[in-house]
Amino acid sequence: MSACYPESRSVSSNTSFRVLGYKLYKTKIEVLFMGLLLMAILALSCVSTSIFKRQNQTLAQSYVQTIK
Repeated sequence: MSACYPESRSVSSNTSFRVLGYKLYKTKIEVLFMGLLLMAILALSCVSTSIFKRQNQTLAQSYVQTIK
């Protein structure tokens, strides 16, 4: 069996699997952080939208009271 798979090939094959595994792990981490970043942006967008709506309602109510 050692004639078919010399030690040098086994080591390089094992190393290439480690490199591929590391790249896959790194990609997963990057995708996770990008997902978290997008979720944070969405949350901030929702919060800012609700704040602006409240401010607009307050301004509109004060404007209506001034007209009356």
